[in-house]
This record gives sequence, structure tokens and C-alpha cells, in this order.
Amino acid sequence: MPHPELRRRACGDESSSSYSVALRQRARLMLAANRSPERYLASGFLWHAASPEQEALYLAPLRQGLADVGYIEGQNVTVEHRFPAEMADRMKSMAEELVRLNMDVLVGAGPTASLALQKATRTIPIVFVAAYDPLGSGLVKSYSRPTENITGIAFPDLLGKRLEILKEALPQLSRVVVLMHTTDESRTRRYIASVEGEAHKLGLLVEAVQFRQPPIWKSLLLQL
Repeated sequence: MPHPELRRRACGDESSSSYSVALRQRARLMLAANRSPERYLASGFLWHAASPEQEALYLAPLRQGLADVGYIEGQNVTVEHRFPAEMADRMKSMAEELVRLNMDVLVGAGPTASLALQKATRTIPIVFVAAYDPLGSGLVKSYSRPTENITGIAFPDLLGKRLEILKEALPQLSRVVVLMHTTDESRTRRYIASVEGEAHKLGLLVEAVQFRQPPIWKSLLLQL
């Protein structure tokens, strides 16, 4: 059973809320700039989960953001969704599929999806959402002046704050296990180094457990 204080602090779910707001704002700003509502818009979204149900929290603000600037799905906008289940090979093939559909704009949910889209096209406009460290991952060459066909919203890394909350809720905490779905070795190394640096400030030891395929969580947790 989750610690009561930890559960209370987690209920706000700042990252999910920010992600939803980002999707809504990016839908409004990017799509409005790309086409006027009088013209039909074809857009492609590459998510990271396996189904619409797993992305339900974000689909509603996305549709609302489109509607706010006059785009109604099925009337003057087509939205092609792809759900790769966090698998790198599916990210690649689905990104290429969306490019072949000749979309007007592409949106990547997170850095891995966005990188797959970036590799698939250098001409179709791409928007990344919830990308941590877009400069380090190579999505952009500059924060102030993104180049080529990609732009988006970079999220701050809340890792330090999350560890602070854990330590505050569980004062006797001395060791933290971080479960990581590894799709990019370079990004994984940077993230582990960041985790260890933040944990050291709080006197915590970190163990990083990496996996390449979406795991069966119960069996994975039993191994810890």
C-alpha cells in the first residue's frame, strides 16, 4: 500500500497535467499556424503507449486544442494515431508509415517518438511534446533557434523534485531503484548520471534496472 503522504503528493500528477496542457497548446499554436480552418488538415501523431486507452488522459486535451482553433476531427482535420507500445522497431516503422501518408504536420509524444519522426523526414513539420533534454538527444541544435523542420516543448527534468518528495515522505529511505525502458543508450547514460547526481545530494543510493521490451511488471518487481 503506498505511503499516505507519498500518495497524496502524487495525486496532483504534475507531469501528466503539464503534458496535457502542452498537447492542447501545441495543437492550437502549431496547427493554427500551419493551415487555416477553411482548409483540410492531415496530421499524424506518434505516441509511446500501446493503445488509445493508455493515452486517454492526453487525447481529450488534444482534441480540445484542435477544436479551439476550429479543427473538428472528421470534418476539417484527419488525425492519424499510431501506438508503438514503447518498442523502438515499431516507433521506426510507424514514423515511416506516417510520412508515407503525406501528413501536413507530425507530432511526437516524447523524445523517442520525435527522434523516429525526425529520422523519417526532413520536410514535413514536426512538433515534439514532453521531450526531456531535446538538445542532448539531438532533436534540436539550439533552444533559442530550432533548425530544420522540428520544434516543440521541452519539459524540465523533475527528477530531483521527485526524489525530494520520496525522501520527505519516507525519511528512512536510503536506496532507490529506477526502472528504465532502454531505447537509446546515450540518453540512458545521461539519465542515469542525472539520477545518481540528484540522489547523491539527498544521501541516497541508486540502482538502475534497464529493460528493452515492455515488461511484465509483477515479475520484474519480484526480482528486485
